[in-house]
Amino acid sequence: MTNNTGGNLACLFSGLSSTLNGVMSTKENYNNNKYGYLQSILKKNNIPCYFYSTANITKFYDTKDNIFFDKLISYGPSLASHRISAEKINPAYINHVKKLKNQKNYLLFLHYVDTHAPFETPLNNISRKEFPKIYNWFFCI
Repeated sequence: MTNNTGGNLACLFSGLSSTLNGVMSTKENYNNNKYGYLQSILKKNNIPCYFYSTANITKFYDTKDNIFFDKLISYGPSLASHRISAEKINPAYINHVKKLKNQKNYLLFLHYVDTHAPFETPLNNISRKEFPKIYNWFFCI
């Protein structure tokens, strides 16, 4: 987990922590990850990659490219300022999925929201009685 969406996306698509891929915040360039990204490997194998987001993520990368995706669409200015519920965005996302039905292989990433540092789990609010599975998962019982 990093300080913002750009760092989180770098971790997710590289499969590496920010200490290895070098992207922790908007100060670092997403494109400078020397290990590469999943979508780059897929594109070399002629597998198209699509990224749709409820947030404007253009501040995290060079706007001349699409962070190695064939298509990147942002539906909102900022998740911190404007919450877009799944109920409102799902029809648009479903429309994109329907357009891909004839493609054999592809990567489709639907970005709703991601956790940013500092993040603390709600351990004090999890009741063992009300949420036994979650409680057991957190406390490994």
